[in-house]
Amino acid sequence: MRKVNGWMIEGFWLLYNEMEKLLLRRRVTVVVGLLLVLIPIFIYAQYKQLQTVRARLGTDDWRLWTEQLIVDNENRLAASRLPDEWRRWLVIRNAQLRAYLAHDVDPNAPGAPGFVRSFMEAGMPLFVPLFVLIVGSDLASGERTLGTLRGLYAQPVGRMKLALAKIAALILSVGSILLIIVLVAYALSGLVFGYRGWTVPQLVGFRLEGETLDVSGVRLVPQWQYVLMLYGLGWWASTVVGLITFFVSSLVRTTAAGMGIVFALLLTGSVLSNYASSWQAAKWLFSTNLDLGTFLSGLMPPIEGLTARFALLNLTAWGAAALLLSFWRWMRQEAE
Repeated sequence: MRKVNGWMIEGFWLLYNEMEKLLLRRRVTVVVGLLLVLIPIFIYAQYKQLQTVRARLGTDDWRLWTEQLIVDNENRLAASRLPDEWRRWLVIRNAQLRAYLAHDVDPNAPGAPGFVRSFMEAGMPLFVPLFVLIVGSDLASGERTLGTLRGLYAQPVGRMKLALAKIAALILSVGSILLIIVLVAYALSGLVFGYRGWTVPQLVGFRLEGETLDVSGVRLVPQWQYVLMLYGLGWWASTVVGLITFFVSSLVRTTAAGMGIVFALLLTGSVLSNYASSWQAAKWLFSTNLDLGTFLSGLMPPIEGLTARFALLNLTAWGAAALLLSFWRWMRQEAE
């Protein structure tokens, strides 16, 4: 028992040391600063969009807004030169909007909780992983850049425990980033949209079968539960990005090089999802599987043929491989 307690105490102080280094290097401060700058921009953009729609339709009735959006999508579908990918997306989107009308649920209910939800839905594939990249890229390469790797290896705790402490700090940092996003987004958007809306119903259970949307299994859940599920998926996707970032940063000599490599991979996934969605082989790249929120909301996946099960298994495989390779690299690399 004493030995187990000793391991726990030693692990706690190793984790504390890693978190302290992240705070001293001001990575988390950078993330908070970016959120304080960018979130108000998104709030203003959403507010102006609501004002534009209200001025156009002359009403606040969400049912009329939704019906008009369906009509607008039908008009786009009538265009002869519309790409097949966009055509499928509009057909599925209209089927989803009709399901919301049938269940008397506002798909864009106003309020800070709705903004917290939409922020993660839009930011999960690229925006949120970039915050994880900022924090995670310094965990391994930062020791080499600052010249502290030799002193770290000289500690009488073993390399395996050091690597475990860094991985634990990374996972804890991902959760902290998501919590900061929720708090900042909720606090700031509530000043504009109000703070109510956690119990507003949302629809889940959509199933995509080819080019049709199956709504037979749709059920209502409160928005707080939907947000919890959404951020859980975002945590897993971001954790995988963090593990890959940690592995890449253990291979390169500078933090900037590690950030550049992972950012290029993230950007590649975003580009493929938007401009080559019919290329099914792209689904094997981890960065095309990050948008897990689409499977929860019932929208068309970013890559044709991509399913929720495949995306989760793909991310799990990439994360496990990055974790094992990180341990291998950490145990074998020389102190510099």
